[in-house]
Amino acid sequence: MKTSFPYLPVSPRFRRAGFTLVEILVVIVIVAVLATVCLSVSTRVKKSGMTVKELNAARNLTGALALAAQDNNGTLPYAVDNMAPAFSINESGFKGGTIHGAAAHRYPFRLAQYFGYKFEDITVIDKKLQYTLDKRDTYAVSLMPSLGINVYGVGGYREEGEKEAIPGAIRQMSNAYAPEKMIAFASARLSHVELDGIAPGFHMLTPPKTPGGDWSPRYSDENPESWGNLDLRHNEKAVVGYLDGSAGTLGKEQLTDMRLWNNEAARLNDPNHRPVVSSGGGRDR
Repeated sequence: MKTSFPYLPVSPRFRRAGFTLVEILVVIVIVAVLATVCLSVSTRVKKSGMTVKELNAARNLTGALALAAQDNNGTLPYAVDNMAPAFSINESGFKGGTIHGAAAHRYPFRLAQYFGYKFEDITVIDKKLQYTLDKRDTYAVSLMPSLGINVYGVGGYREEGEKEAIPGAIRQMSNAYAPEKMIAFASARLSHVELDGIAPGFHMLTPPKTPGGDWSPRYSDENPESWGNLDLRHNEKAVVGYLDGSAGTLGKEQLTDMRLWNNEAARLNDPNHRPVVSSGGGRDR
């Protein structure tokens, strides 16, 4: 018995599946949006990583500061010491074994023994500053640490030919009125033609108000000196290391509070306190 099957007609013309112009444009838009989101997330993760590194560096530096004071009967080292003699750095890995001149005046090498001469990730964090270590450039390493010290508030600025620092800075740890709120170190920057106009580091910071001048009314991304060489590179905030060894981040409004920069302002509970000294105290030091 012969079984017959129904005839299934086959069309001589086949239609190929494809994307319309509208569909292609939609896909392009989606890809572009996803790429933007991924880039944004990547940038945030990178910035977050930098913030964590700086917070750790701030803790290391304030710890080094405390150890230096402990070795000197509670007296803090000068933030800038223009009378500092040459000294040995044989354990640092730098050639010559001796630091002198401007490099000896600034804090990085004077504190280095207390953080084991581990400059990378403590004073040199941003990749833009890595060349200072690669070249073993003691001058540049001392000039542009990622975090600057509160020069007129902690340790003080000692001028050439002077026995003591310009008055106003905390010299004895025991004299700090509120060490847990006193900024010792913070994110810093410096005008530098060879590093895209601005280097992400400078060895000292000046407070919002000094006898020699004040910060500008507005923070300027292009002008580091507008806010005492402070750098708000962490989502409009700066990493700060406090004198008690803790660390955190502060925004614009908080950073203008003189109680965070000056011991007398903290004692008087005056956020707008203006320090008065008999001489010196200028900004351009």
